Amino acid sequence: MTDPTDDPYARNSVVVDLTNAVLLDYSSACQIHTTAGDAYALELQGRINHTDDRANALFVMDTDGIAAIISELLGLQARAGDAAAAELIRDLKVRLHDMPT
Repeated sequence: MTDPTDDPYARNSVVVDLTNAVLLDYSSACQIHTTAGDAYALELQGRINHTDDRANALFVMDTDGIAAIISELLGLQARAGDAAAAELIRDLKVRLHDMPT
């Protein structure tokens, strides 16, 4: 990502090269136990744009890492406007309803 305005939160200020972007189609999260203590794992998968290749990344984090991701995404949604907020809430309700307990 390139940010010519030095403000990644300004509307339409970031230029993104999508050539090798991963088009997310799967995500999974779980709690894990490590020698350093409890942690959380987030797996993201998707097809690499313009190819049939796939990418898979596993991120390990603590609660601050989770909070950082959630706050960035909620902030993005808030900046996107009311229609995006309504769509996100609708999608969240469906996914939370379908999530195993």
